Amino acid sequence: MGTFARALEDFFTHRGLALPTDQAERLAAGRRKRRIDAVPNPLRPAVAAFDAYRMRAQDRARRAGTRPRSNHTLETALSILRDLARFLTEHRGKDDWALVDVDDIEVFLATSPKARKRRLVVLRQFFRFARSQRIVLIDPTRTPIVKERNGFRGRTLTLGQQRALPSMSDRRSRSPPRGSARHARSAAWSVQRRGPDLADHRRRRGGPDRPARQATPSRPAGSRLLDRAGTLPGPPREVADDQPACDGHQRNQGRAEPGLNCLCFPRS
Repeated sequence: MGTFARALEDFFTHRGLALPTDQAERLAAGRRKRRIDAVPNPLRPAVAAFDAYRMRAQDRARRAGTRPRSNHTLETALSILRDLARFLTEHRGKDDWALVDVDDIEVFLATSPKARKRRLVVLRQFFRFARSQRIVLIDPTRTPIVKERNGFRGRTLTLGQQRALPSMSDRRSRSPPRGSARHARSAAWSVQRRGPDLADHRRRRGGPDRPARQATPSRPAGSRLLDRAGTLPGPPREVADDQPACDGHQRNQGRAEPGLNCLCFPRS
């Protein structure tokens, strides 16, 4: 059926002028038949019986109004069984499903690690059906098979690369020690920048029964911290009169008060 024929079918079907055709079902049946025909002859009858069993289950699910298996799911299962049958005949020298053991299943699953889980699910369904039909006496998939651990599968760092990363103690050592002039200056600048935000935060935390403590203006707090920074070791260097003032630099009574981008005070 071509594109124009499918468009006509959709047009008449949506308007109730014709019944839908079974074109999709016929195409799916052809794909399943090609996969079954690709199975070696000694192992083909069991795969065909399994396909018929799954088709009956799909039809029952449609009649019951439950969720039937899609055609893609059925075709994927036949592809996995076709690959297993070829693997058994070409690499393991077995032409009977009753001769399959756990080692054969393990080796087959190892050929495609990414599809291991999906393949194992299909193989368990097939061998459960084969055992119920007396095709095999022992289900090789009932034996506990080593499962792939569920965890992170992305790229990881080697032990040497992990040791080269900065640790928490290194990050803490980069912060200025308490009581130093650098710590006092950084605290003063943070108060100057976040003064209104801290006031709003304290106002929001205070309820009707708990009055919020009013935040003091940030300028006096910053000035007190800067005064303390001047008394601690490592005072800021003097600014010459002929030195150009930086952005935000102010001079009050011979003492420099740097702004956010001021470089007049050493940062170490």
